[in-house]
Amino acid sequence: MSEPTLELNETSVSKEKNLSGRDLIIQSATQLFVEKGFNGVSMREIAETSHMTKAALYYHFQDKEALTSQIFVDYFSEIELDIQKILEQPSSVREKTAQFVAKIMNQSPEKLGVIHLIFIESSHLGIKFRQEIGQKYHTLFLGSIENLLKDGIEQGEIRDLDIKQTAQLLFGMMYSYFHPQQPKYPEEIQKSTDLVLQIFFEGVEKR
Repeated sequence: MSEPTLELNETSVSKEKNLSGRDLIIQSATQLFVEKGFNGVSMREIAETSHMTKAALYYHFQDKEALTSQIFVDYFSEIELDIQKILEQPSSVREKTAQFVAKIMNQSPEKLGVIHLIFIESSHLGIKFRQEIGQKYHTLFLGSIENLLKDGIEQGEIRDLDIKQTAQLLFGMMYSYFHPQQPKYPEEIQKSTDLVLQIFFEGVEKR
C-alpha cells in the first residue's frame, strides 16, 4: 500500500519541506493537544493543520489514541538519550543535577507541553500503554533524580534523605513551568532554573 499524497500549501513548503508526512502530523497534533487538550481536537483538525488529507492522516494513525501514544514514545526516545549523557558524565552530583534540571527546563514549549500532556491526557490511552508510559516517565524523570540522590548520599555530597520523596519534590518544583500557557523567555527560564537549584540544595532560610 503506497502512502497517500502529502498536500502542502506554498507557505508551509519552505518551512516544513524536510519533515515527513508522519512528522508533520506529530508536530501539528502535539501543538493542538497542548493548546486544546485531547478532547478539544478532532482528527479532521489535525489533518487540516498538518496540511494533509484525512486519508493520509489515517494511513499513519488510525485514531487519536494511536497518535497520542506515538507523541509520547517519540518524546521519551529523544529525552532519554540526553538524560543518559548527563548521568554518565564524571561530574559532581550537584553539577549533574544542575544539568538535568537545565535540560528539562530549557526544552521548547512544545516539548514541555508533552510532559504536561502525559499528566493530563494519559487517561485517554489504553491501560496497558498507560502503564508503560507511567513506568517510562518514572524511570526517566523520577528514577534519574533518585539515582543522582543515591550517588550523592554515597559520595557524601548530600545528607541522608528519603530518596523517593526528595526526587518527587525536586521534579514538583519544575512542574509549574510545564504548563503550555506559561510564558517562557530565555532569561526567565535561566533565573527559574537557578532558583530551583538554589532552593533545592540550600533552602530558603537566611544563613
